[in-house]
Amino acid sequence: MDGSSCDAADFAGLLVMPQASRAATCNKSDGTCSATITTNVFTGQPTILCQTSVVAVSVQVNCGLCATIVDPVLRCAESTQGYVFITCGLKHVVKPAAGKTWADTLTDCNALVYDVAGQ
Repeated sequence: MDGSSCDAADFAGLLVMPQASRAATCNKSDGTCSATITTNVFTGQPTILCQTSVVAVSVQVNCGLCATIVDPVLRCAESTQGYVFITCGLKHVVKPAAGKTWADTLTDCNALVYDVAGQ
């Protein structure tokens, strides 16, 4: 290989491994409701522009007789922006813990906060 061109033979023996996928499924409860929150690296066509990767956040909520699955949202991995939604007659908040980002929630359930408040 002379640096000006290359062919398949130049890459013989080169093995490219895909980046390990990171994801977490966390069970959280605030006493009133419980939630199963899944975070994973989003691999589709993102609808938001991020400096690094995009995190998909999926939430399944159970508040006594009311159970629902909330549409997933996308957050930039470097972001600390929370996610607020209303279901089962209550306001729910999912966000990274203080000093953490959505990237941290991919590997650490303690980096994730779930809170419920009356409407």
